[in-house]
Amino acid sequence: PNTVPGSLDPDAPVDSLDQLYVQAVLVDPIFRGKVESLALASSGMVPMSKRHEGQPFERWESVKDDVEKRSLVAWASLKRVERAIEKVTRVYQEEPSRLLDVCRQMLVFAELGHLKACLQAIEHDEEILVLRVKNRLDPGYDGSQTGGFRNLSVNLQIVSPEALALGLEGHVCELQLVCAAPPPHRLLR
Repeated sequence: PNTVPGSLDPDAPVDSLDQLYVQAVLVDPIFRGKVESLALASSGMVPMSKRHEGQPFERWESVKDDVEKRSLVAWASLKRVERAIEKVTRVYQEEPSRLLDVCRQMLVFAELGHLKACLQAIEHDEEILVLRVKNRLDPGYDGSQTGGFRNLSVNLQIVSPEALALGLEGHVCELQLVCAAPPPHRLLR
């Protein structure tokens, strides 16, 4: 490739956990902003901390303008470094570029229709590039692999002007979409 000697090739895979975590720290607030806008567009709910006296999940629409409630949102932190090392060593043959969930968030939906609206919002957002969707809501999915936990896991990249300016467009984030009510299986086919 035509790169300046001593500079990074933006198309080259990440080859160290240090590099992966620097990217994750920088992309996290950009990603969180995207998650907030997706939640707003789809009646998405965010997890609340245990200090919150209400429900464990609150609609972002009711939280976003309330300073006290906003401070009680339990946003996901970056994956613990110890867990990342374990996963890269045991599962990914020491290739850090295969670790796709260092920067992650979760939205919860009261209805399957709200989850669908979120997927449509993702699809129409020109600053989001979807790389993979794991459908653990599919009736054919073996829930024993995840302790019965079911969701849609979306691996995506943020390609906003801010992410591009910081060279973060190659970092893969994970957004977990969870339906609070068991979905009717006929709708998932």
